[in-house]
Amino acid sequence: SQPASEVFAKVAAITSSELARAQRVWTIAPLQEYGSACAQAALVAAMAAARVPLDLSVIASRFPADELAHAEICARTANALGGGAPVDMDPATVFERPCKETTVLEAAVLVARLFGVGEGWSLGFLEALRSETRVPLLAAVWRALVRDEATHARFAWTFLAWARTELDEPAWRTVARATNDAVGEMVARWDAVASLPPATFSAVSPLGEGDYRPRAERALAKRVIAPFARVGIAIDVTPRRAARAR
Repeated sequence: SQPASEVFAKVAAITSSELARAQRVWTIAPLQEYGSACAQAALVAAMAAARVPLDLSVIASRFPADELAHAEICARTANALGGGAPVDMDPATVFERPCKETTVLEAAVLVARLFGVGEGWSLGFLEALRSETRVPLLAAVWRALVRDEATHARFAWTFLAWARTELDEPAWRTVARATNDAVGEMVARWDAVASLPPATFSAVSPLGEGDYRPRAERALAKRVIAPFARVGIAIDVTPRRAARAR
């Protein structure tokens, strides 16, 4: 039988350069998932310390395990493409340090940043990849990831709806500022991603095929800006912010 990497190349009609780039990006993806698991585990500790309602903490406690499962899925996909690629990794930038936050406000800020912005945007981006892919194996990968990211993002709106009743107006404005900061930080990374070599973006890449930025912007509008507006937080997407990010 043909090696899986050759099957991928045949189904997706990709070049050897695109395959090599995909192997690299799929190798980086498990590290990102490990980082998410670490950050979310720290958040669960912060929620427990802040004594938020037990049912919210119980729901969130399941999410780090989801991220570890995602790491395995991404690693297996890299293997299916022919194996992982050598990458440099600084643990200090990947793994979150244990949280010292102990208040509802601090937990709400973390939820807004990690789940509302991070997981919300990821959900929108992965939904686009799921609808666009021509590769059956990747379709299954995207379905699994979308299922979990949808649950994680939905938790943000449940938690923030509760936190809104617990926080006064100055505290809620702090959550809103932190949310906008998180969006600004994310948007600032888009140009670096979009400027990667063209071979990075292919039918088997977790960054998708073709122009990256429009897909990223649609995910932001649908899965971050709109739902945050429903919980009373406006996201600043003016040209001034975008210009500063660039």
